[in-house]
Amino acid sequence: DKLHVGGFVLALASADDCWYRAQVVRRLNDEFCVQYVDFGNREWRRSGHLRQLLREPHSELPAQAIACSLADIVPAGEEWTPEDTAELDNLFLDTPMLAKVKEVRDPESEATTYVVEMYDPSSGQDVLVAAQLAASGHGKLLPSALSFMLPENTSVPEYVKQLGDAAVDKLPDLCRCLLHYKEQDAVLELSAAIRTLLDENKACHAEFLRSAAISLLCRALEIVEGDETRGNIVASFSLLIASVPGVCEAIASHGGIKFICQFLSLLSSTSLVQTCCLVLRQLSEISQAMRDVIRDGGGVRLLCQLLSLACQDPQIVEAVVSAMVAFAGDSERNCEALRNEGVVQAACSILGHETSVRSHEQAAQCLEVIAAHCPRAASSFRRTGAIVQLSSVMLQCQNDKAMV
Repeated sequence: DKLHVGGFVLALASADDCWYRAQVVRRLNDEFCVQYVDFGNREWRRSGHLRQLLREPHSELPAQAIACSLADIVPAGEEWTPEDTAELDNLFLDTPMLAKVKEVRDPESEATTYVVEMYDPSSGQDVLVAAQLAASGHGKLLPSALSFMLPENTSVPEYVKQLGDAAVDKLPDLCRCLLHYKEQDAVLELSAAIRTLLDENKACHAEFLRSAAISLLCRALEIVEGDETRGNIVASFSLLIASVPGVCEAIASHGGIKFICQFLSLLSSTSLVQTCCLVLRQLSEISQAMRDVIRDGGGVRLLCQLLSLACQDPQIVEAVVSAMVAFAGDSERNCEALRNEGVVQAACSILGHETSVRSHEQAAQCLEVIAAHCPRAASSFRRTGAIVQLSSVMLQCQNDKAMV
């Protein structure tokens, strides 16, 4: 049989009924899987759609398609899905790309594969395609992706010190620097610069989201040290949430909410806790889906624990209750989640301490929301003595209209 696996043929493509050079890679009876050597794609064709080539086509013109593997990224699940492939095709569609070969696998065999970094220069700066793919939820970046195109350096780039248009254009690069730099002072300065640039240049927020920099900031939350640095990153999220639709989903998909919840601890500074609570409040006000992510990330449990432990700190109490009230909304399900994590007991602990009137107001507001939307709240109120505590505080604050 002249049509055999490994042989070169001319194949009539089903897409346009034109003949193209191809190589037979599989056979099943009278059907042949062919790979078009100048394009890279494969399809099954019958023998009537194939013509044998008398000599290898590479002798005159090398194959124009070569096997490549995208560097620095792995599947989000166990393996690549058709949806992942479609998203990658969409990124490449009608877009000239830049490629940098990082590795050549099996260079002496016919299965030679080039592992490449791909960059999209269409936005005026070289955006890593792997980062774009990961930002859309169709893959996970490897640590090797985080230092691409960055020199080993510990000094802050000069354009950071002269905040302006040049620095705004470099925002994605600044986010990568957060992951690359080792000196904590430099990382702190970079995080402050990112926060300032986002605060003063709202017009760049949408482009910032498209650049896949959100995934870099979420990764930075996991590895940076220092409450001030973390606070700058979380505050940057707050600025973006307030102005760019879709940023919440990006933060959630890259694990940012989980790290924010982890900072809800007395080990964190008051400023960091306040900023984290602000972001959780903003996220809760967006959708029930965001509330579900907060709950699944342990945010409800940690908020209730913090409320109980920080009863003497009115700033933290106010921030925590504000986040709780936004999370609860008017949903019985959300209020029940708070009740199950001990919010009634935590609020009662505040009412039982001689703290500020404002803290008492906040605790009462929290109990009001639970009582209004949680049918099983009555048993918790009786068990924890909430009714007695509320009555006692009301007697002490008879002239305070807000408390009454």
